[in-house]
Amino acid sequence: MNSWVLIEDKYYYNLWELLHNCVPEFKSIWEKDEIYLTMVEFGEFLITNIENNDISGKCFYFINEAIENGGYKTEDVIVIGVFHRLYDDPGYIQKARLVLSTKALAVFDKGDGLRINV
Repeated sequence: MNSWVLIEDKYYYNLWELLHNCVPEFKSIWEKDEIYLTMVEFGEFLITNIENNDISGKCFYFINEAIENGGYKTEDVIVIGVFHRLYDDPGYIQKARLVLSTKALAVFDKGDGLRINV
């Protein structure tokens, strides 16, 4: 008999606050309960500031911390909202590979394999 254990991702429910604490320069137009929209907006913010090492460093610090401490819901929202935007440009991919933690890089690579090229 198989027994399934659902692991609650408590980190996911605090992402909005954690993001704004780690990256105070980021100001979202979305409310706390609209985390997917916030992450899409954050992905655009990261792209806009990718060459600013201070701001992009804070962004990648947040991403690393979130993936290291969160669960599958946290990973999903970061892959969909942030990583999918980074996959669009080889330069963004290279930058991400230099600064992502081991676990975050594994999630990044897994998500990149799910892309649909149109």
